[in-house]
Amino acid sequence: MSVINPRRAMEHLEVNAFGGVRSHAGLEPGASDELCNFRILSDGSLETRSGFTTRFSFPEPVRGVWEGTIGGLSYFFAVAGDAVWRQGPQDSAPTAVYYLTTEEGTVCFVYFVDRLYLLDGASLLFFRTGTGSFTVSEGYTPLYGKNWHPTGMGDVNEPLNLVQNRIRIHYLNTTGSTLFQLPYTMKSVDRVKLNGSYITNYSFTPGSSTFRIPEGSAPGTVEVAATLDDIFSRRSTVLRCGNATVYRDPHHETMLLWGGTPGYTVYRTAHLSSQQLADCTAFYGNTDPVYVPDGTAFSVGSAQHPVTAVCQNGEQALVFNDGSLWGVRHTDEESDDMRIVLIDGGVGCCAPRAAIACGNDTLTVRESGLALLHFSSGNPDDLTVRDVSSDLAGRLTSSLLHHAVTLWHRGTDELWVTDPNDTEGRIWIRNLSRDFWICYTVAPAVGLFASGGEVGLCCTDGRILCSDESSDSDNGSPIAACCQSHFLSLSHPSFYKRAVRASLCAHAGSATLGLRVETERGWESFALTGSDVEAPELFDCRLSLGRFRFLRYRITADGSQRVRIYFLLLSAN
Repeated sequence: MSVINPRRAMEHLEVNAFGGVRSHAGLEPGASDELCNFRILSDGSLETRSGFTTRFSFPEPVRGVWEGTIGGLSYFFAVAGDAVWRQGPQDSAPTAVYYLTTEEGTVCFVYFVDRLYLLDGASLLFFRTGTGSFTVSEGYTPLYGKNWHPTGMGDVNEPLNLVQNRIRIHYLNTTGSTLFQLPYTMKSVDRVKLNGSYITNYSFTPGSSTFRIPEGSAPGTVEVAATLDDIFSRRSTVLRCGNATVYRDPHHETMLLWGGTPGYTVYRTAHLSSQQLADCTAFYGNTDPVYVPDGTAFSVGSAQHPVTAVCQNGEQALVFNDGSLWGVRHTDEESDDMRIVLIDGGVGCCAPRAAIACGNDTLTVRESGLALLHFSSGNPDDLTVRDVSSDLAGRLTSSLLHHAVTLWHRGTDELWVTDPNDTEGRIWIRNLSRDFWICYTVAPAVGLFASGGEVGLCCTDGRILCSDESSDSDNGSPIAACCQSHFLSLSHPSFYKRAVRASLCAHAGSATLGLRVETERGWESFALTGSDVEAPELFDCRLSLGRFRFLRYRITADGSQRVRIYFLLLSAN
């Protein structure tokens, strides 16, 4: 039996602070069932988002980008298809400067020891400012033997470097020996230094493990740089790791590489002093500071649960597979040894590369949704997990959770999440300081990046799009925005009411707004055209919806003008 309000007092529902998307909002007037291409300003009003404009357009899908300064100069790099494009101080437009052996899959840029490196799962390259292009990283050639006897050899001083196949050995030749024993069969002996001076009249047979210096050479020191036979090379194994993160603490800078075979192995670089690099460069002029010592890789997870993401939180690196989390850090400031500890066997990241730093916290993407990880100050093992996607229950698809592309935009303290397989190009955006979600629809993107104060998208169609605060359209196309509430009851959900008026305060310029009011029994819609005045306007709409218990509203804006919605007042008796 229905209940009728006998007094029929006028009731008002005023929405003057619009809320973000909430899947389960009860009868709260501020929450949105749908909020697309509107942003919520600090006073609670709605405003059409700014437009996105094409910064670059490439002939192939974009696989990754990097933007920053190298040697005090600004650069932008993009990989599209197999081409690496550069826009630097000397470029009026992007220029193709290198071609990879791969054409598909995401690529990874990392800035390590003042150099920009590029990984694609097959190569390790770094950018040379002198040539303006990328070159193959040869890495550091370790001083494998130090103060060795010419024929007795000695202990290993620096282990083999897994990303290259060369060694250096320093001999103390007090007996005047002319024959020197090498620890492996060698492909070549590249340089020999006798008592501090390079010589060329040494003898070596490829495939052997000895070399000779001339008879009658003075006793002293002999230094050799040589390349091992190809059978000893493990470079390709390491380079199959198409992902890398640079982990920094006050005393170390370490590159962690993962994503190769087996998928549960993480390779890491060792710290090199400037003297070590200088000594190596004296033999090999193309030396760079990548040194992955043999025996320092570590394993987490299993073949069925490979590493999915690595990122830094405070002074430790976090290593994820789909269900667990490890902490990695140096044991002390003097040592290059690392401590690997299982932090949580129930917190993982199911999307490759999706775990990222968000200020002092870390975002991870789990099967159940998105969460922020927080470690208490001074205790890197004390973990708090906070779910941040409960408001989106039922909206985060399995595809998004397993392919999520993520970005934390520092300037606005916003978390951006998208699915490259989403043909509508939906981007979910959470304002972390104000705790609400909104949604933009732009274009399918395989990557997100910060570009100054704006956000950039790496699109599957080859475009680089950047948000543009001065633009009210997406490359000239109107932005369709909408805000829809959940069903609301006004003040008496048990009473039947009659809706009599809707008043919308907005600054619409000359755009046309849509207002739809819907009850459980019917609906009415209105087209509200602005007068192109500077002041906000009040649009009054008389409603004839009959009796109802619950109603909801839907506001739409479709045009190439920035629209701002201040409040909506619904009246009934």
